[in-house]
Amino acid sequence: MKTSTLHWVSADGDINVDITVSEATLMVGLRRQQLVVQAQAKLRKRGNEFLSWIESAVDRDQIPDAEEVGQVATVDADYTIWLGYCTWYPACMAATTRIANKKEATQKLSMKMDSDDFMELPEQLVNAWLQKVYDLNPLWQARRGTNEEGEAEAPVNESGLTNESESD
Repeated sequence: MKTSTLHWVSADGDINVDITVSEATLMVGLRRQQLVVQAQAKLRKRGNEFLSWIESAVDRDQIPDAEEVGQVATVDADYTIWLGYCTWYPACMAATTRIANKKEATQKLSMKMDSDDFMELPEQLVNAWLQKVYDLNPLWQARRGTNEEGEAEAPVNESGLTNESESD
């Protein structure tokens, strides 16, 4: 199984850490899903409107497509909070196999870090960490690109399949 280590030092030196992430196994994928469910419960208690909108649509068997989610996301501040709690935190923590703080660091990261602590990390650290995770687990990063003709490609779902590939 492939692993990759991120060495990151904050500008003030308070955080000085090595974070090792790995390719997902089935157990890692299940852990990621467990963290998503926990984050959704936390956001539900806090009244996150984006989560409520998604759950309401699913309850009505009207699963929103990527375009509809994109339209709501551009105007809904709760979307960005949902993204951090329900996408980035679960991906980073599930794929992480080791966090080694340097002795000179005054802010220590932990494998037991909760989602609220994760959301307080520097954005540059989270972006670098997330990139390492997505480099090893590209199917975890839902994205839409364009094909050679400039047309939007089919969106990728949680399993890494497009709607087109599911029907093959």
